[in-house]
Amino acid sequence: MATEDAPGDQLGESRALWLQKLKGQLFEVALVAATLVGIVSLLVLFGYISYDAFQPGTASPAWFLVYLGTLVAPTAAFTLYARRRPAVRATNAKAFAAVFGGLLLSLVTYAVVDSLSPYDVFIYAFFASLPPMFVLAYDRTTDETTYTGPAIPASIIVGIGVGAVLYDLIRQPIGVAAEWIMYFGLVTMPAALLVAKLTASRRGRRSGAIAGGTVTAGALAVAVASIVAGIDASLPVVFFSAFVVPTGYVLWRSVRTDPEGRIGVAGPFILLGGVLLGASLVEQLGIENPDTFLTPNLLLQSWDGLNASNAGVYPQIIGSIIIVGFMAVLAFPVGIGAAIYLEEYAPNTGWGGRLATLLEVNISNLAGVPSVVYGLLG
Repeated sequence: MATEDAPGDQLGESRALWLQKLKGQLFEVALVAATLVGIVSLLVLFGYISYDAFQPGTASPAWFLVYLGTLVAPTAAFTLYARRRPAVRATNAKAFAAVFGGLLLSLVTYAVVDSLSPYDVFIYAFFASLPPMFVLAYDRTTDETTYTGPAIPASIIVGIGVGAVLYDLIRQPIGVAAEWIMYFGLVTMPAALLVAKLTASRRGRRSGAIAGGTVTAGALAVAVASIVAGIDASLPVVFFSAFVVPTGYVLWRSVRTDPEGRIGVAGPFILLGGVLLGASLVEQLGIENPDTFLTPNLLLQSWDGLNASNAGVYPQIIGSIIIVGFMAVLAFPVGIGAAIYLEEYAPNTGWGGRLATLLEVNISNLAGVPSVVYGLLG
């Protein structure tokens, strides 16, 4: 009987295995189909939002022809040219990062400092920078460097505390100076010192001093020209110091050190030039633009409660940048300090070992919690 029942049992096991595999395959197909449906739905939603934002149907055909000839075609041709030449492609990527990174840095710096008051930022930045300079000067005059690293952040905190104590005494006298002078001290001087140091490391102290002096004189010239033209010199000074100087330095270095790929520095300027040329032609020829709500008001204005066309997200953007920057400043020394302690100094036994174990357990628990939970709690 056992031998007669064996083929039936094997057939039943084969059928059960086949059904199990079929269920697994159907489940995989259902997952793939659900994923595709979700992706397609998101693409349709984003497409609808983009169409509603840009309103391309309201623009005249001439508008598309202008930007096709001034922006799309030159940028596409240069991109195809750069893709076939590795040296040009590498320099092009570096140029894009320098140009748009410097542009973003200058705009964010000006917006954040302007929202916090340039006088207050200058006071605290001045007092926060003096103690680390003394620490570094002491480090260079002696051979004792054990406590230099921990002393720098501690000295910064002490400097900020001193600035808070002396704030009322300094704020009124310093308020007599023009705002652009504060930006000059906050942005131009660090940029000049950085350029001087980089140049001195390659060409000597004399060349470094000349390079730093050139940056300082250039910023002063920009400020004087702005004042003569009757405009506020704050933004031009920041733009020159945080965009023109670092971008020009990076592009100059790329042209000098990479002759084969030097043509790649033209990439971002072809893009920006196409945008500006297209906008100029559209305005001069009276071509109808798309009826879009993505205007400068969206980034530079706040909601006035009356007219939707004046609605903007400027306060939200600046507030987000300030919060993220402030939390990064708070978290960076704590995180780096804990990592250095656990990796280099934490013992395995005794009270130090128990503290290290406690820190590691808490770090693992904190890392295991999704960031959205912290956001909800915050």
